[in-house]
Amino acid sequence: MAQLVSARMGAAQRALPSGVRERRLCPASAAQRALPSGVREIINMPYTYILKSLKDNKKYIGSTVNLSKRLRQHNDGRVFSTKYRRPLILYAYRKFKTIKEAAKFEKKYKKSYDLLNRDIKSGKFLTSGIGADG
Repeated sequence: MAQLVSARMGAAQRALPSGVRERRLCPASAAQRALPSGVREIINMPYTYILKSLKDNKKYIGSTVNLSKRLRQHNDGRVFSTKYRRPLILYAYRKFKTIKEAAKFEKKYKKSYDLLNRDIKSGKFLTSGIGADG
């Protein structure tokens, strides 16, 4: 009977979404160490973010609802466009009310580097303090 129960538990755990199992195995605080303290607590908030490559000093712009998870994906090499530019640091980020709005601004910033620089200088983006000087 005990083997049957443990077999059922194993099947139930395999049926869980991978994110749920992942959270149990590694605490959220360990996954978010690379983020500024103000961002660590807010996970399901839409952001447009800028990453800076420590390899070539180039910047990457993206949008997400889970900033810590997305930064981890970039640094683990699971994002094609930044895979060969690792390691990456969070250069700056901006909060939005909806992911649709964050994605819209991501496209605007990708089209206009001047708009991006103006918004960083005006304080619309929060800089991480790491590598945010250039």
